[in-house]
Amino acid sequence: MQNTTKPFTRLASLASAALLLSASQLHAVVITDPVLTTGPGSMDKDTGKIGITKTVTGSTEKSVLETTDGFAVIKEGFAGFERYGTSTNTFSFTEANRPDVRFSISGTSVNTEAGRELTNPDYLATDTGMRLVNGGAAGYVKATIEFGSLDGGSFTTGEGVAAVGFLLTGPSGQFSRVTSITATFFSVAGTALSTQTMDESLAGAQGLYFGYKASGVDLIGSVEITVNVTAQSGQTVTLGLNNFGFAPAGTIPEPAGIALTAGLGVGALILVRRIRRQAR
Repeated sequence: MQNTTKPFTRLASLASAALLLSASQLHAVVITDPVLTTGPGSMDKDTGKIGITKTVTGSTEKSVLETTDGFAVIKEGFAGFERYGTSTNTFSFTEANRPDVRFSISGTSVNTEAGRELTNPDYLATDTGMRLVNGGAAGYVKATIEFGSLDGGSFTTGEGVAAVGFLLTGPSGQFSRVTSITATFFSVAGTALSTQTMDESLAGAQGLYFGYKASGVDLIGSVEITVNVTAQSGQTVTLGLNNFGFAPAGTIPEPAGIALTAGLGVGALILVRRIRRQAR
């Protein structure tokens, strides 16, 4: 696994970045080809202490995602992720048909440690994760996960995947300081494909599973996770995003009559990605 730091100059991010740092100070952390885990049970707890205690209503069953062609889970790849306000964090893949993935954090309850690597096994299902929430102020935290292509220092969105799944984890008591968590899976065009909300009692929750498998040609282009925090003064909330997995395009069933068109589109997408990777 290679960890490199590259200049970050995306103009679209200047407005939000200016809230904490000047654009010239921002950069992107790039983790190249993190180790992938596949097969039944790949989403389950291993080296961490938190297992799945709740499948959020509306989620595609974990077993369905784990048996989807190409579905692979990142368990150790978050090592090197940096905190909110200093960088974006990106997984880059040399595999031709597997898109790159960018993670960013925003919101009104964002502690400066949010977005950074989390390694405490008491808070995780596996070796490493990303600190989705790390603070005590009331408000909300939003994580945006985008699929696209990293070319030099520029990340281009607009690529889709067939399935996405992940865990939000924390030890007993952490979720009781949260009123609701919503994960929305968007198409490449920006249409909401699935909205999964956990707004029932979170007092006993420790490991929440969210997942969605696309159908037809409505590939998943991005995911937004919003956590509403009500922690009282002097209390902190730490939640980890880990066991993040996805299946690349070309692995979802296609309705009769559009399979050929979809196949041509996926083929063209893979060709473009190969050309970009050869040019790096």
